[in-house]
Amino acid sequence: MERRLVATLDDVATGSHRAHIHNATVSWTISGRFLRCYCVDSAVEHVTFAQFGSEAVVSLCIFGVDSLAIYYCTGESFVVALPFGVRRVCALQRGLLVQRTAETSFAGSLPTLFSLLGPRSEFKMLGLGRTTDLDRTTRQLLLSPTPSRIDGAIPVFNDPNVVLLCAASSRSSSAQYLLCWDAHVRRHVVYQCLIAEQPDAIADSDALSQLSNISQFSASRPHMSRQPSLSVQRRTSAVPQLAASRRKSGFTSAVKNDRRSSMLGRVSFDSPAPNYAADIFREQRQMRAEVVLQVCWSERRQREELCADAQLCVVQAGTGADVVCVLVGGTVVTLDATFDEVMRCPAVSMACVRATRPELDDLLLVDAAGDLLVSLGGCAKPLALKHRVTGDISRIV
Repeated sequence: MERRLVATLDDVATGSHRAHIHNATVSWTISGRFLRCYCVDSAVEHVTFAQFGSEAVVSLCIFGVDSLAIYYCTGESFVVALPFGVRRVCALQRGLLVQRTAETSFAGSLPTLFSLLGPRSEFKMLGLGRTTDLDRTTRQLLLSPTPSRIDGAIPVFNDPNVVLLCAASSRSSSAQYLLCWDAHVRRHVVYQCLIAEQPDAIADSDALSQLSNISQFSASRPHMSRQPSLSVQRRTSAVPQLAASRRKSGFTSAVKNDRRSSMLGRVSFDSPAPNYAADIFREQRQMRAEVVLQVCWSERRQREELCADAQLCVVQAGTGADVVCVLVGGTVVTLDATFDEVMRCPAVSMACVRATRPELDDLLLVDAAGDLLVSLGGCAKPLALKHRVTGDISRIV
């Protein structure tokens, strides 16, 4: 198996973080300098960088079959048990967004998107807002323990029909957007992430601010682990069934003592029939959403299936406002600050290009003929460049 790049993060304060995997080893480099190497005893499902809490401390997250290992450059590590199989992972501004697998027909009717805002926090279901009002008052109501009726729409936990495709952040990381496929309405939808201040997240932020002094952490804390590597069952043909049986209790025996009691720990996502703990999903007052997805844009027409070429990026216009760019079905749509459509043009791939001027980005496009085009600020009419790309173009970076 060749050494391959699996995760990247460009942080202004600490540099360019890169994670490579080779066989069962994950290496971490910062700005080309080797930092640490982790030997994994099982197949690696996902690898990503994340920043938890308000502190800009970068962590390396390695997802195994039934557990998540979170490593810091100081040597501190956390092990988190996974109450479900993981299909896709996305790094939020301060935390992780995880989409679980639908392992049974019963589990397919339960929410699929969850957030983790700290290594000592719990996995919590995402809320789904049905209003376009993004003011502070509305945001607090959406994130309140008891969902409130707002403009005739009731925010609920995320729909199991919503499939996460990709994510994009603004240059200042002040806003984050998700491109999803809604199988129920058969449309691609863009959501904005709204993150609430949670007590657990605040506690994690306080802990992360002390990472520079490891001695301040007590080894007797039951929710912390100093294991040098992620140790889970080696993958075989029976591993998926074994992992499913382990997750029925919510937590694996290896890390059960490292985590606090979780409401999701009583839910069996792998059970072939309904179980009593599924009532938790109906008792919304018992669960407080940490992240709410707010609808920004939806396709005009329905589609038979999701588009494989779907892309999302955020460019900064000359006014300093964010312009959300969506590529679906061979067409690029740009949205202004109020999420109104500004421009539509045909393209097969797109990428945000940081311009020499700090207040302006450019949108680089490739059309079906292989011609390169550039849109200043993502709002101006695309201009053709004297270059042509040959071959099968599916994505530019």
